[in-house]
Amino acid sequence: ADAAAIDSVLAQTFTHWELLIVDDGSHDGTAVIADWYADRDASRIQVIRQPNSGVTVARNTAIRRARGQYIAFLDSDDLWVPDKLERQMAAFTAHPDAAFIYTGYLLVDAEGRPMRTVRPEPSWQGDIHRRLWLEDNEILGTTLMVGREMLARVGLFDEALRGAENLDVRLKLSKLGPVFFVDEVLYHYRKHPDALTSRPDLMDAEHVRLIDAHFGGSVLDGSTRRLKRAALAKLHRARADRAFAVGHYRTALAAYLRGLGAGPLRARAHALANAGRSL
Repeated sequence: ADAAAIDSVLAQTFTHWELLIVDDGSHDGTAVIADWYADRDASRIQVIRQPNSGVTVARNTAIRRARGQYIAFLDSDDLWVPDKLERQMAAFTAHPDAAFIYTGYLLVDAEGRPMRTVRPEPSWQGDIHRRLWLEDNEILGTTLMVGREMLARVGLFDEALRGAENLDVRLKLSKLGPVFFVDEVLYHYRKHPDALTSRPDLMDAEHVRLIDAHFGGSVLDGSTRRLKRAALAKLHRARADRAFAVGHYRTALAAYLRGLGAGPLRARAHALANAGRSL
């Protein structure tokens, strides 16, 4: 755990919280730092140790041990703005039926230098379940505040997914109720160049697994079947766009053609098919 991350929790204007620090088999100074804080605020800070199992397992470990009504997330090298919890708690008071409430965030590089600010899009609230499948968005999973009972209803984070687990939880939660946001920058997110999200090939494979997990294993009605085809088409289109951008036209054409199951792709793929005859 980074001392600055813990300090950002201690600095919260909303003070009725518990902090669960999961030491996921660390070999750096995490244990010493975590224990130092826990010794000084034992009533609110608890350290949980486990063999290295990854961030998804660590989150689930903390959620199962949590006693509070609401859960908020903080990665070890990120920061909360001092009124984050206060503002999100106020939002839950205004919207007690919310599936989750997210916030804006500041994206910083590995050295902590600001890169850009991301604010919630005004239309990304209410019933967003279908849009989460079909449209790109910049909702950051670690900005969420979620009811602990809501998380229990969706089975916490899927530990078989490594990269799409945040989207998986948002998809499941958004089926249970409306989504709301606090239109303020309340989280500082540190982006690392070696993060899984910087590997689109691996993320594509995870999204295929995600689609299979949500739509496989049962007979689908017409509407759900169309949603699955559209979600797959969006994935193929993203692959094709990346290939096209670097001049891999045959690869792009193949990906566009695989995405023909969704209507919006037909015209574009047909145009590329005609162009492909001269490749």
